[in-house]
Amino acid sequence: MNETDSAGMIWSLVFLAVLVGLYGYIIRVGIHRKPVFGMTRHTLRYWRHRLVHVIR
Repeated sequence: MNETDSAGMIWSLVFLAVLVGLYGYIIRVGIHRKPVFGMTRHTLRYWRHRLVHVIR
């Protein structure tokens, strides 16, 4: 197994972990607040705002 294979495996594992975490978070919030789509839109806007601040 060479370095590129192990790096790909690590990145795929990280990606899976992030996906599972996001999925669980959305479900947990969705149970409390029904409009999940509004929540996701709000978080997207929030992250875009954060990115703009980081870039500047």
